[in-house]
Order: sequence, then C-alpha cells, then structure tokens
Amino acid sequence: MPRRFQALLPEIADEGWFFDTELLVLAERRGMRIDEVPVEWVEDPDSRVSIVRTSVGDLIGIARLYV
Repeated sequence: MPRRFQALLPEIADEGWFFDTELLVLAERRGMRIDEVPVEWVEDPDSRVSIVRTSVGDLIGIARLYV
C-alpha cells in the first residue's frame, strides 16, 4: 500500500458506505493523482440497503467534509 494512501487512513471518519467517497475527496484535496480501475460487478440478489439510512449517512458525511 502506498505511503500516501496510508497517511490518509487516520483522517477518514466513515467506516461504511461513505468511506471511499471520503478517501477520494481527501486525496483530491492533497493533489494526489486518482486513477480509475475497472471492476466486474456481480449482482447479489439477496443484497439489502436502507435507502433512507444510507442517504442520511452520506449527507452527514458530505457535511463533515465541507464544514
């Protein structure tokens, strides 16, 4: 794992869905290069997400990053 990436980990507050977004925002703010890597999506028909809870958590995460 690159040292720059490891340096960001202690600054990330979210341990859920918003983790990757927070990581990308912090990396961009520090001028780090961000590469896109393709992935193969595998649909899980038994997956469950609470849209309201996830949306509220994301909004709180966004507010935390910009306050």
